[in-house]
Amino acid sequence: MFATIDEKIKDALQGDCRHNAPGIEIISVHKHRVVEKEAETNKKKAISEAENSANVGKILMEQKLMEMDSARKQQEIENQIYMGRQKIKADANLYHESKEAEANQLKLTLQYLELKFIEAI
Repeated sequence: MFATIDEKIKDALQGDCRHNAPGIEIISVHKHRVVEKEAETNKKKAISEAENSANVGKILMEQKLMEMDSARKQQEIENQIYMGRQKIKADANLYHESKEAEANQLKLTLQYLELKFIEAI
């Protein structure tokens, strides 16, 4: 019955206006407290929606930051693997050249030099 009280007041006022002041038309009647409650409800709803939107934005930003951090960590791992492979190659080249130098040093004898001299002539 409370929901229809505004309509009943409007009808009663319109009836009095028709009788006492023809030409006046009552469009609607709302109690001040009802309007305040509606405004308060709308405000709370808007705040709730804004908070939800902000929370969604925060979650999306955190997700993006985690993705970027994950990509950075993955790149660091790939860089470490690459550097490890390059170090292994460099060590292998150094070892090869070192052994080749040792072998050349062992070949460098008087007999070897004489053989190379004779081959050159």
